[in-house]
Amino acid sequence: MDFNDTIRNILRIGRNIRVYYDRELQEYGIGWAQQHLLLHIYGNPGSTAQELRDVFLTEKSAISKGIRKLYEEGYVRIETDEQDRRAKRLYPTEKAEEAVRAIREIQSRMSESLSLEFTEQGKKNLDKDLKKFFRVTDRGIGEKSSEQHQYEE
Repeated sequence: MDFNDTIRNILRIGRNIRVYYDRELQEYGIGWAQQHLLLHIYGNPGSTAQELRDVFLTEKSAISKGIRKLYEEGYVRIETDEQDRRAKRLYPTEKAEEAVRAIREIQSRMSESLSLEFTEQGKKNLDKDLKKFFRVTDRGIGEKSSEQHQYEE
């Protein structure tokens, strides 16, 4: 079996999910990328951009762009850390509550929709196989990711 087809299908699934979230979140002025950041900030008030980078393993510019969008839409407020004046702490606003509820509803609908197509054993097998894919790809880029983060510091 050629895994290129499998990889293409995984990429298509990811794209379909992103498009779905972007469409469903359009009325809130955010999309796929920002919803992850907002959920984290909502659950961890006072998070910093560096903490978000560590959690999501993504570039500084992507985190900054996401934070800026959440701030512009009124979902987060930014405060200077009292201990370290260079650090900015992120807090959800009251407006964030409605968006977080909507995100959780979307997640629930997506999960329910996907669950209808699989038996419990099928879900376990899929999860196990996807974790294998992740481990293999993570090992493959692990060294490069570590080097990249050293240069970004």
